[in-house]
Amino acid sequence: MEKIVIHLTEVLMLIVLLFGTSKYWTWKLRKGYNIENKNISYSIFVSIQFLTMAMMTFLSADAQNSSYIESLSLIGDGAWECWTYLGINIFGLVFLMMIANIIGHLMYAITMKEELSLYEEIMENNIAPVILCSILILIFGILLSIYILKPYLLDWISSKSNLVPLL
Repeated sequence: MEKIVIHLTEVLMLIVLLFGTSKYWTWKLRKGYNIENKNISYSIFVSIQFLTMAMMTFLSADAQNSSYIESLSLIGDGAWECWTYLGINIFGLVFLMMIANIIGHLMYAITMKEELSLYEEIMENNIAPVILCSILILIFGILLSIYILKPYLLDWISSKSNLVPLL
């Protein structure tokens, strides 16, 4: 039963991260730039942001990390390590999502310097630049998740539990 609760906690973590992503882009784009509900570019951009967050969460998970976390408890002995791992995972996902967005936006701004900004393109409902920038963010989010967050979490767990990482 404890294993199911820990995995449900990870699913809840993803739901909270997706909700936070939705709230942020609603605040930044819909309210900041007065974008309508019918804007397809906005929907594509936010959908790929959701996909990026879900892929980052999925790809940062490791079988060794999961087996160690399953051996812990949410309450009582081992709870501190379990909640610390979840906190580090959430912080890492949010931080790397921000980095992926910064890199994607910068690459878009550098390559399309004479064009409109990405948010102006979203306001005008231009789909092509939104897909380009969103795919860049997706690629960088996946790469950061696999090559930075996953090894960091494995290293953190192996230092706490004397776990020998399998490669």
